[in-house]
Amino acid sequence: MDFFVDRELPVPLRTQLQGLIEYGIACGELAPGEALPSVRELAEKVGVAPMTVSQVYADLKAAGLICRPHPCPSNVRCAPASCWSRDPRISA
Repeated sequence: MDFFVDRELPVPLRTQLQGLIEYGIACGELAPGEALPSVRELAEKVGVAPMTVSQVYADLKAAGLICRPHPCPSNVRCAPASCWSRDPRISA
């Protein structure tokens, strides 16, 4: 999936990026289990601060749209709670 934000829009970059990922998940462009770029990689690709990407990923995780099983360094899109149930260290 291509990630692109438009700096000319009056919409905050964080909101644009989060919307792109949500749209990709909803449309099936980001499939369940597909790895998302690391925070640094996506920040460089889009031209935003790593904290912006980190906040977007945290919001998406809180919404149940992505999960980040540890010690995996990348965020992984999954069905809500399915990743957690596979890791015996994490109780659901």
